[in-house]
Amino acid sequence: MQFNHDHAEWKTEQERLQRLLKGLDYAFTQGTQVVMVSAEGDGRIVTMQGTPSATATRSAVLVPGTGADLGSLASYLERLDAVEGKPEQQKVSFYWQGTDLPNELHHNLTSSYNENGGPLLAAFDHALDLEVPQDTRSTYIGYSAGGSLLGTAEREGLTASNILYVAPAGTGHQVSSPSDTAGPDSNRYWIQTRDDPISVAQIGGGGFHSGSFWSGGDPKTQMGAVRLESGFVDPQKPDSLMRGHTDYFAKGSTSAANIQAVIKGGRVSLYVEEVFHYGFGYAYSESPIEERPEDYANMKLQTVTTGSLEK
Repeated sequence: MQFNHDHAEWKTEQERLQRLLKGLDYAFTQGTQVVMVSAEGDGRIVTMQGTPSATATRSAVLVPGTGADLGSLASYLERLDAVEGKPEQQKVSFYWQGTDLPNELHHNLTSSYNENGGPLLAAFDHALDLEVPQDTRSTYIGYSAGGSLLGTAEREGLTASNILYVAPAGTGHQVSSPSDTAGPDSNRYWIQTRDDPISVAQIGGGGFHSGSFWSGGDPKTQMGAVRLESGFVDPQKPDSLMRGHTDYFAKGSTSAANIQAVIKGGRVSLYVEEVFHYGFGYAYSESPIEERPEDYANMKLQTVTTGSLEK
């Protein structure tokens, strides 16, 4: 029995180390700029593209979600590249996985990941603020569990020009409104598909990832976020309407284009609202983009400038 127990522990540790090695090998072979790395837990890493300087005009930070560990570095850097593109002298971007994140969905039934990671992300933001001009257009992107981690960091002092929720688990532990954050005047955006199962967490997981179980964690209702359209995986194909939770950073997609426009400042596609029908003995809603996607593909989505939406 003891042998079986020891063997199981050894195997688990071996698998963990292999995941760490996978991420470290990728960083080394790609010449990735590593700001911080740790073998603690599932592995922690912060990477950088570009260099903070007095000439920087914009910065972007991607905070990952459930399942992120050092072994998933390649996947997340590809996502960041899809919305940030090639290096430029006046921009700097970071992938911030400087804390442990939930491994599985059921691990989100606690506020501990937010409470442990929030202060660390806020401290990182404070350090970054010292390296770039005060008027730098700064954007934090919180994806999935990273969305509620980002909101918790806001509660702990993080400030940014733009907060972008990408299918977030919530708005931050003990965060029910912008007044609960250090940056109540930040511009806030939200991208999420219509059938993303994360909506269950936003409603039912409020006590762990938002202000309370009673308030929930809807970015629009609680934080006044402007909802942007997730649109199409391929905007030229009406039958590629984005679904689920995994394709938000697909290169060339409507969602990725909107994320990029928030980072840079540009034109974004607004969410196509549901239409409600009422009559004697009936009431129902329909989603025009789901019913008639051909009316919105091929650059037919309504766009506005971020400047017209921002404070």
